[in-house]
Amino acid sequence: MNRTKMGPIEAYKQYWKNAFKLKGRSRRAEYWWPMLINFIITVGIAWLMGVLGIEYKIIMTISTILSLIIFIPDLTVTYRRFQDNGLSGRWAYPLFALSLFNTLLQDPQKYALHSSNDTISTIITVVGVLLVIIIVMYVLFSLYTMIKEGEHGPNEYGEDPKEI
Repeated sequence: MNRTKMGPIEAYKQYWKNAFKLKGRSRRAEYWWPMLINFIITVGIAWLMGVLGIEYKIIMTISTILSLIIFIPDLTVTYRRFQDNGLSGRWAYPLFALSLFNTLLQDPQKYALHSSNDTISTIITVVGVLLVIIIVMYVLFSLYTMIKEGEHGPNEYGEDPKEI
């Protein structure tokens, strides 16, 4: 069996080439190299804007635009990584939905403090804490899946990407 290696440049090309593809499988390199490259690009741009003294609002706008640009490819490569491990790619959806929901409800205490009803305040706080616990557990599960080597040989989601 020919198990080929994938370097950072090829992985990043595959990341963009397969940006809208849910079918098939993605190997670890196709997931991790783009994550690292996108992180370096984002940090580099933020650093450059900070050095240039660019206004915080503009930095946040550019950061949001970058996040939107990589959202779909991040989702689809994560989807295919789950499939490479023999799991439904749909496991990626809750991860992105929970992250989005957590972003919208970043500080459950902030909402609880504005409630005049102690019961509602308690419920909101408990739900917020439970949500954070669920997200942490889910992120750990997802991280394990993204790190874990995919199944050898073909599986129900396609051929082994290392052998293609």
